Amino acid sequence: METCMKILLVIVNIILLVFAIIMIGVGIWIVVEFPAFNRVLDNSIISSSVWITMVVGIVLIIICLLAFCGAASSNQTILGVYVTLQIALFILEATAAGFIFYVGTESVHGYLANEANSTLVQYGSDEKTTTSWDTLNKQIECCGVTGPEDFQYTPWYQEFGDTYSFPDSCCALSDGDIADRTKCHTSVEGFYFADGCLSSLEAFVEDNFYVAAGVAVTVTLIQILAIISACAVGCLQ
Repeated sequence: METCMKILLVIVNIILLVFAIIMIGVGIWIVVEFPAFNRVLDNSIISSSVWITMVVGIVLIIICLLAFCGAASSNQTILGVYVTLQIALFILEATAAGFIFYVGTESVHGYLANEANSTLVQYGSDEKTTTSWDTLNKQIECCGVTGPEDFQYTPWYQEFGDTYSFPDSCCALSDGDIADRTKCHTSVEGFYFADGCLSSLEAFVEDNFYVAAGVAVTVTLIQILAIISACAVGCLQ
């Protein structure tokens, strides 16, 4: 019986270890591949959540290593520390999940709109923000928050508004270059991005909301099984 519970403990923690590595990988991927999103949605909650995800992944790896040591040595002290840390992490995850479900996706529109608008008004005056918006426009083929007209309220428009109503980053691309700048800036359909970025950002968040929730529920259920198996190993000594 003890051997079976040890095997279960190891298998469960191997699964948790895989999830932990994925969490760290996703966090790194977001930081490296989508810096424009973090800059455009300039908010400490968003940036912190990415880093917290990676930290939780690292902590989970350490906890899993404790489980392997505890299973191999049948050391009750190590198993006790493991169970305590798993319970603490479980409580933190449950609290965070409860908050996310309480907030839900209903408030996403207003939140994203406020954050995006707060950075767009810096377009043309802050170099990093300007570059981030240009990258975002090109990356998801959109223009401004709700549409090209949003740039009328930026420092950039005060300087170039007599010539262009929106920046080149809102122009459709062909082989990496602007397909036709003249047709773009005369708003010929198909040669500029007519839709704002807000709808795309909302879709991204909402599409991944339930995926993330599902993964979180799966991890917590596995953690419960891990705690039970660790307690069983300890009690069978």
